Amino acid sequence: MTSKPKTLNSLLQFTVLFAIAVFFTNCRQNKGDYQAVQSGESCVNCHNEMTGFSPYHDPQKIGCASCHLGNTKEADKDKAHVGMVLVPGNFSNVAKTCASTQCHAYEWSRVEKSLMTTNSGIVSIDKFLFDEIHTTDTLFHIGKIGNSPC
Repeated sequence: MTSKPKTLNSLLQFTVLFAIAVFFTNCRQNKGDYQAVQSGESCVNCHNEMTGFSPYHDPQKIGCASCHLGNTKEADKDKAHVGMVLVPGNFSNVAKTCASTQCHAYEWSRVEKSLMTTNSGIVSIDKFLFDEIHTTDTLFHIGKIGNSPC
C-alpha cells in the first residue's frame, strides 16, 4: 500500500498537470451550431442598451431566449420574464439553457463529469485520510457524499 504523503504528492502533481491541460484546451462551438434568432423577440424593446457580446453570443444572431429563456412574444415585463434565467451559465440551470440548445451540449457533458465539478479527487483523498476508504482510486461526486466527515 502506498504511503499517504507519497500518494498526496502524486495526486497534487496530477492535479496541476490536469489543470494546465484544461487551461490550454480550446472549447469552441462550430459556426453551424448557432440557434437562429426567433423573429420578433420582445426582449430588445427594453434591453436594447446591452453591449459587449462576443460574436458567438451576439443577440442579433442568436437572440436572447436561446440562452435566457422567458417569453419572447410578450410586451408586458412581468409576463415576458416568466421562466427567464438571469445567469444561464450557472450549474444549477445550464442543462436547460446553454446545454439544451445546439450550442454547448458537448461542453456541458464534459464539464458535468469533470474533476472540477465532481471534486472526486478531493473527496477521495479526504475519505482516504479519514480512513473511510483504503485506496484513492475511487470516483466520487461532491453532491453524493452523504453523511461523511470528509
